[in-house]
Amino acid sequence: MHLKCLEIERFKSFGPYTRIPLLEGFTVVSGPNGSGKSNIIDALLFALGLSTSRGMRAEKLSDLIHQGAAKGEVAVTVTFALDAAAGGGELTVCRRLKVNGPNSTSSYQLNGSPCTLTDLHEELARHHIYPEGYNVVLQGDVTGIIAMPARERREIIDELAGVAEFDRKIEAARRELGEVEVRSDRIQAVVSELLEQMERLQKERAKAEEYRKLRAELGELALWEHLLSVRSLEAQIAQITSQLAAAEAVLAGFDREAEALAERCEQALDELDTANTRVKAMGENEQVALRTQMASVQAQRAQAEAALADLAQQQRQAQGRQQQLELELGELALTLTGFSRRQQDQQALVAQWTARLESDRQVLETSRNDLEQLSASSRRWVEEQSQLRRRLDQLQSEHDPLQRTLDRLGDRLVQATGEGERHREELARIEAGHAQLATEAKVAQERLAAARTRLEQTRADLEAERAQILADRTTQRRLEKERTEKARELDRLETQRQVWREAEGSRATQEVLGSGIQGVHGLISQLGRVEAQYQGALEVAAGNRLNNVVVEDDAVAAQAIELLKSRRAGRATFLPLNKLRSGRYLERLHEEGAIGYALDLIEFDRRYEAAFVQVFGDTVVFRSLELARRQLGRYRMVTMAGELLEKSGAMTGGSLDARRGGSGFALSEPPELAEMRARLGDLDRLLATLAERLERREQRAHELQSAAEAAQRELVAIENRAEQLGREHSTQQARATQLRVFLDSCQVGLEADRQEQADLAARLGPLREQIVQVREELAKLEQSDNHHRWQQSQQHLRELETEVRRWELQLRHAEADLQKSHLDEQLAQEKRQNLLSRRLDWEDQKVEFGQREEESRTRLAEFDRVIAELAAQVAELEERLVDIKRERDRLEAHGRALQQRQGQLNLQREQERLHQGQRAAALAAAQERLDELGPPAEDVPPPPEDLSLEQLQATRLRKQRRLEALEPVNMLAIEEYDRTAERQGELSEKLATLQRERSELLLRIEDCDTLKRSAFMQAFDAVNTHFQSLFAELSDGDGHLALEDPDNPFAGGLTLVAHPRGKQVRRLEAMSGGEKSLTALSFIFALQRYRPSPFYAFDEVDMFLDGANVERLAKMVRQQANSTQFLVVSLRRPMIERADRAIGVTLARAGHSQVLGVKLAADAS
Repeated sequence: MHLKCLEIERFKSFGPYTRIPLLEGFTVVSGPNGSGKSNIIDALLFALGLSTSRGMRAEKLSDLIHQGAAKGEVAVTVTFALDAAAGGGELTVCRRLKVNGPNSTSSYQLNGSPCTLTDLHEELARHHIYPEGYNVVLQGDVTGIIAMPARERREIIDELAGVAEFDRKIEAARRELGEVEVRSDRIQAVVSELLEQMERLQKERAKAEEYRKLRAELGELALWEHLLSVRSLEAQIAQITSQLAAAEAVLAGFDREAEALAERCEQALDELDTANTRVKAMGENEQVALRTQMASVQAQRAQAEAALADLAQQQRQAQGRQQQLELELGELALTLTGFSRRQQDQQALVAQWTARLESDRQVLETSRNDLEQLSASSRRWVEEQSQLRRRLDQLQSEHDPLQRTLDRLGDRLVQATGEGERHREELARIEAGHAQLATEAKVAQERLAAARTRLEQTRADLEAERAQILADRTTQRRLEKERTEKARELDRLETQRQVWREAEGSRATQEVLGSGIQGVHGLISQLGRVEAQYQGALEVAAGNRLNNVVVEDDAVAAQAIELLKSRRAGRATFLPLNKLRSGRYLERLHEEGAIGYALDLIEFDRRYEAAFVQVFGDTVVFRSLELARRQLGRYRMVTMAGELLEKSGAMTGGSLDARRGGSGFALSEPPELAEMRARLGDLDRLLATLAERLERREQRAHELQSAAEAAQRELVAIENRAEQLGREHSTQQARATQLRVFLDSCQVGLEADRQEQADLAARLGPLREQIVQVREELAKLEQSDNHHRWQQSQQHLRELETEVRRWELQLRHAEADLQKSHLDEQLAQEKRQNLLSRRLDWEDQKVEFGQREEESRTRLAEFDRVIAELAAQVAELEERLVDIKRERDRLEAHGRALQQRQGQLNLQREQERLHQGQRAAALAAAQERLDELGPPAEDVPPPPEDLSLEQLQATRLRKQRRLEALEPVNMLAIEEYDRTAERQGELSEKLATLQRERSELLLRIEDCDTLKRSAFMQAFDAVNTHFQSLFAELSDGDGHLALEDPDNPFAGGLTLVAHPRGKQVRRLEAMSGGEKSLTALSFIFALQRYRPSPFYAFDEVDMFLDGANVERLAKMVRQQANSTQFLVVSLRRPMIERADRAIGVTLARAGHSQVLGVKLAADAS
């Protein structure tokens, strides 16, 4: 890409329209002073929007119009020729400026389309043309580099390195970090509120848990009460049981008396038994025997009935078997009938075939006789036939070898043709395989390219990952260094504060504080913190009470006083928290100048509030003495200057000794100390996060390394496959060549064999004709009648023999079938005889069943008759026993009398048992109460041994009252506390997530800072290298760029250090004008070489140089013009002589600049 044309309309010194063609290489614009040659450069800046009007040497836009008119229009068009890499063609940029008095409008066009300046700069940036890129170097730019501050000079490197982009990313990350911190603070506030709520709920939860515990204890006491009640009832039951045992002894006496009566009753029973014996002797035994006999007969009758029923069942089963037998006999009858019919048919067939066979045998014998007669009459014909056959055999013996040779040739031709075809097919396959191999080779090449791409991509990813690891390690080292410095500074500050704190207090207080007495909290000065602005006033207000010692209770104070006495360490004032009044009521202040109560300006733990009230009371801090005096007598007051005004009217004041010793309040932690601690915390988190990320990146790098090795192995395998395919392709090509040679030689052999085949065919022709002639004669002889008859007779004889053998075979098969049928019939007859025998057995069994049934029925009738006779005998014996039974009844009445007496005795015994029943009722009541209570639970812990039921009931009542005293109880506090804790946990997790996001953002900021430093140092090193070589070339000296703060380059500036030839090292400020110009130009060229552009425009940059230095500068421009277009405004001869072409500019009479001509180095125009 290069400048092709510049078209100017009414711009500064140029008139209506001027077109300046530009070519690649080195072009010089020259002309008299004031002719407008620098306006060409200004027009280029104007059109491309690379500078403001002031940069184009114009105070206002109207100064850009020709002759400074107040109204008018300016237009400048720049045309670029694009390279083929950029798509070819042209790029046209046009800017128009319309000015109408104080109003003006400016517009840009890109390739004829309107655009904004931002769009234009973006398009130019695509072609490496930047507003800050020193594409155009004006007269003041060289001196500007010399005069600009070192920080601005460093910002040039910043712009080249893209630091602004990193700063934008850092700023965006910081904005996002601010949002995260706002959200984090918001959640932290909610978490703090939840923690306060949890503290309140903790108390309610403790109360609820105590309430629940009391309820559980009351439940346990109820179980113990139940257990002790059960034990009491069990003791009562044991007592009643013992009373029942005593009553049983009384009842035993009654039992003994009852035994005597029982003996008498037994005697009466014996007499009754004697009477019964007599009754039995007189017939009862006989009656019993008759009844026994009758029962035996009845049992036998039942057995007979059962046997009859079993017989009926056997008859039914036998009938079923008979029916099955009849069915089988019917089936056998049908089978035997079929056998008879089949045997008759087979016998008829055998007879028929036997007759036919006899007839055929007779015909065969007749035919044999006829043939023998015919053979005797045909001997002459046979002799002629034999001669012809011998002639035929002779011709055939000559013909057959030739024919076999011809056949072998034919086979060889066929074989050779087949081999040729096979080789041609193989050649065709090889040629077809060439395409397949080419395809496979192409696929292999594609896979090879893809594998190389994957390998390159993997290696690129690996290099990128390693670069990230290097950047992370750089960030880690920088953060560790910062952390070490911050930690040292923090330790120093905290050590100073600790030393100051340790110097506080008197000997007495130091003795108490160092004694280790439990309950000593510290001095008032140690337990509170104040801001620095209020320290003096509050120390004056407290006075010596700052050294008062705060203790837990008066016992601790007494112990400390005894300690001071024993050690003679002096006196001290103690403030026991258990005796001080903690309540306070302070009126709201409305007085002018009142800052607030002293207590409100001190930070302290709320549990020490009573001690601080004791020291400060209602002291008010005022801004000045004048304002405090107006309230004298109303408050105890102290001013910011240290004056103390008592309620009594006493006023204390004067100058304060800034070096005064003694105790003082600890100042609130300085903001820088808190910021340092916060930064250290951030650094710790960042380093931890960075360590984790480094571990992940190293793992990723290891995986990428493994992937690269695998890709390398795959690449080697694919390369080997590609080489193998190449070898196969070469092998197949060699085989194809071999096959083509073989086919050519085979074709020559085939031609020779075909010639030999033709010769053999010519010799075989006459022999074949003779053979045909002999065969014709033999055929005529064989066609005679005798021969024909003889052949027919032989044929007929053979047919008859075949027919006879067929009939004999069929006859043997028919006889075998007939014999098999006889055997089957014999087996069926045997089975039928067996079934008939079984049927006869059933008939005999049926008769036997009838006889047995008749016998059973006869026995049943006999049993019925015997049972009737025995019943009659029993009735007769009953009538004979009536008198004897009357005597037995009398004896039974006597026995009943004895039993009545025994009953009276039993009545007395029952009365005693009545009392026993009452006892049993009491026992039952106790048992019932015990059953109501039920058994104690198995898992109830045993109550204490010394705990009685009454004590337990008293304890239960006391706990019940405590339970009622706790009410009302918020039982939901337990669950609400858990929910609040869960909510607090969730928010804490969110807070942790935000902290992680914050750490990531901080790490992103640090990463950007590291990359920014790296990019800056990379650009700085490159520009420094270019500067050293360029300065050496321009001045024959040496120089370099120096950073004011190499450790933190963005905190300082950039200095140009040069050592011209023959002089000591100098800084820029100590050089001459020419040396400064050469140094500045070297710096500009170094910037351009670091970020090259397609063209450069210089406006009289050689004006401060002598001839020798101009020569060097022109030589350098000439060298760089070989690859870049240069447009240089110059009046110096070396510059013009080195240029490829020159543009002359002069001022015409009309007052506008005019391009007089262009002188080219090779072409004239």
